[in-house]
Amino acid sequence: MAEQSNKASTSKQPADLGTDSTLAFYSLVDWFEKNRSKVFIALAILAVVVLGIYGQKSMAAASEEEASHALSRVNDKIDFTDPEKGPSGDDYLAVAAEHAGTEAAARALVLAGSAFFDDKDFGKARDAFQRFLSEYPGKLKVVRENATYGLARSEESLGNSSAALKHYQSLTDAYQPTVAEASKFAAARLLEASGDLKAAYVLFDQISLGTGYSYWTREASVRKQEILKKDPSVKPAETASAEIDLAPSAE
Repeated sequence: MAEQSNKASTSKQPADLGTDSTLAFYSLVDWFEKNRSKVFIALAILAVVVLGIYGQKSMAAASEEEASHALSRVNDKIDFTDPEKGPSGDDYLAVAAEHAGTEAAARALVLAGSAFFDDKDFGKARDAFQRFLSEYPGKLKVVRENATYGLARSEESLGNSSAALKHYQSLTDAYQPTVAEASKFAAARLLEASGDLKAAYVLFDQISLGTGYSYWTREASVRKQEILKKDPSVKPAETASAEIDLAPSAE
């Protein structure tokens, strides 16, 4: 009985983990010795990748800072007492070209478009706004809306009514209420000028019924009455719920 008890107690004793750990350690050392070159190559590659990522981020931050300083130097030329002494569109284009891909370069293109438009150089204004929209598609929605509105105004000033109308129509539901209202009014003007009085009336009516009392609501109220004098039949039975496809046509 005593012998059986001793066997039972012996079988319940924990395994010698120290021996197993020692074997595992020597096995790892043996594997490392056999694969030493592969391990060092892998570590070297990992170091290069980490350093590369860090370097890229550092360089990107430095590039952004340098571009921002360059744009600030151009903005410092602004003279609020005499706008003609301020920076030109070409000054902003130089920043956009030298620091392409940065946030400052994107802003510079929009500012270039505005400067060219103020100087009545509508062709260059259009090109600058179009470049921003093409080269920086992921920028803030409000900035893209402003650039699109600038592009529409430039096209209209160049006499390209169909292109301008398409851009204005794309902004009638803009995030910025002022841009949406101004674009809707401009689209209505162009539709009226083209002879599409019914669509123009609906847009003017929508603006006049909007909340608030702005320049656009006042002007829209006047314009829709003028259209009714020309052709009373353009007024739908229920104007507010009239459904007219005002989306820009695909070309």
